[in-house]
Amino acid sequence: MSKTYIQDQIRKRGKASVLVLLSGETKSERYLQTLGDCFEYSEQNQAVAAMGMTGGRGRLYRKHEHPPALYLKNLGVMYGQISKEGWQQLQGAIATSDDVAGTAPMQPIRGLGSTAALPATPQVAWGVAKINAPTLWQQGLSGKGVLVAHLDTGVDGDHPSLKPAVAQFADFDATGHLIDGAPIADSDVHGSHTAGIIAGRPYQGQQIGVAPGCQLLSGAVIEGGDQVARVLAGVDWMLNFPVRVLNLSLGFPGYFDQYIPLLDKLLSKGVLPVFAIGNDGPGTSCSPANYPQALSVGAVDDQGNPDPSSGSETFPRKVNPLVPDLVMPGVDIVSANAGEGNFRLDSGTSMATPHLAGLAALLIEAFPKATVQQVQTAICQSCARMPTMPIDRVNLGMPDGPKALAALQELMASAQTATATS
Repeated sequence: MSKTYIQDQIRKRGKASVLVLLSGETKSERYLQTLGDCFEYSEQNQAVAAMGMTGGRGRLYRKHEHPPALYLKNLGVMYGQISKEGWQQLQGAIATSDDVAGTAPMQPIRGLGSTAALPATPQVAWGVAKINAPTLWQQGLSGKGVLVAHLDTGVDGDHPSLKPAVAQFADFDATGHLIDGAPIADSDVHGSHTAGIIAGRPYQGQQIGVAPGCQLLSGAVIEGGDQVARVLAGVDWMLNFPVRVLNLSLGFPGYFDQYIPLLDKLLSKGVLPVFAIGNDGPGTSCSPANYPQALSVGAVDDQGNPDPSSGSETFPRKVNPLVPDLVMPGVDIVSANAGEGNFRLDSGTSMATPHLAGLAALLIEAFPKATVQQVQTAICQSCARMPTMPIDRVNLGMPDGPKALAALQELMASAQTATATS
């Protein structure tokens, strides 16, 4: 978002949310301090000072324990609230190699719920079976050794399907600061459900996870507070680990390109971005899923029909103009139920997206040296459209696990041949 947007927000509400995009050169402590002094404490800072983290799970913070601006070294950004005076100060202080952008608030892409009944007998979840993940399991693949970042409402660390899957957990306060010693928990039910689709272990005969051997880096970044700060902090945190896939079942309606440099940074670090397109129906989409660099996911039912709420949109650009890129099972999906130790059904692109994250984990286990582009290309090459899938709603269609594995094997062999002959 442009500087005009920042100025407009300052006029309307007295402050604007500003993201400073720092260039690759090393920044001095003095320069960072100068930039930080331009920011002001937000309402979220005051809330943290008064009562701690949303839901009471975090410790109490003293008033203004943290500086007003959130500096995230791995991402190379500074974020916070800025007033008219601070904005004028920032424009004079910022280096010509750096840039600034305004930010719109993020929001979770809520599950749409389900009125269907749970399966009468334990089974492989229909979505997992639909993409032929069990065929890859039979070949010895489970996602073992692959780290998938799962930024959501958190995860129920006591659920039998999820407890063995969580390698690392982080919770962030209302202003995006890490809460030391936070217990593994879900502030809602959304995160446990999406986590289960990625990595849920078999429990009582029910098999909900596409990659039941992969490990999760789960961050609680939505449900209260400044969600832009919390999500950015979660992404920055995950970059401390050798993560290969990022699953985001969240976003904000519309196309806003201020996060594209951050997405490019993830790609350069070998992270495959898998994002939900949103649940506002045809003609709509969410950022960052609608960026051409991301793999965006829509939802279909067990007959291949696009969910009426699943987003889709065409943009006036040459590269990947139609979103979503593909679709995955996302209607009446069974997965983990937070706080209950059992299962529940839910629907939406939030449920479709982790199917793709799990599939990516299986492929990366098979070929750990595969690049993001190779994995993405293999997945796209495996897609097919059923007669019930209109192209303007599903784009490439639905991936198939074994076909994606074969495509990736061929891509890796071709790359090896090209290297040997060069």
